[in-house]
Amino acid sequence: MRLKSATIVASLLIAGCSNGVLNEYHGEQITIDSQVMGIPFLFGGTGSSVPITEELSITAKHIASYDFSSVVAHHPSCDISIIKSDNRGKSIHPIGKALPNSELKTFGRDLWNPLKTLYGEGEFLQDLFLVDNQWNSKDCTLSVIDAPIQVGMSGGGVYNNKKELVGVIVAMGGWDFKLVETDQKLGRVSLMVSTLFIKDWINEVKADFYSN
Repeated sequence: MRLKSATIVASLLIAGCSNGVLNEYHGEQITIDSQVMGIPFLFGGTGSSVPITEELSITAKHIASYDFSSVVAHHPSCDISIIKSDNRGKSIHPIGKALPNSELKTFGRDLWNPLKTLYGEGEFLQDLFLVDNQWNSKDCTLSVIDAPIQVGMSGGGVYNNKKELVGVIVAMGGWDFKLVETDQKLGRVSLMVSTLFIKDWINEVKADFYSN
């Protein structure tokens, strides 16, 4: 499938921003952790992360670059980092894939109450790459979804109906977010990095970490 390119005007870096109705999550099957930013109120002041092993979590690079985490690795082209974390006793889900028009849920921490986990519901729409973006190069494939997010959820997880981790939340489209080739406006959609796209890199980082 030929990927489409897009411009991005606004991302999760805008405080107070959300793009839809979110609900509070009261279950125990999905674990999302809070990441407190090292510079107060920058990028909303908090972010989210997802456990992938008992000692490692995955998050957005723009979160890991400014919080107090011990970074294990930054992805070379995507807004993704793997950090150290004590995840003993937490739920860890396998990597899965999102099919076109499949139902997905976004999970992340609440900006105003970092102890609260929020979720949004929507569908997978399409893959694309961004032009002129600080955190994601043209070599990074991003996925567009219409499940809502807000500031504080960046670095959180996206799950399919099998509760497989299919993506990591990285950004939100602005009102003028559009496809370069067709000028089609996508609007305030959510953007994730597909875990399937970075699966090999994740496995390499885990292998290097546990071999030392």
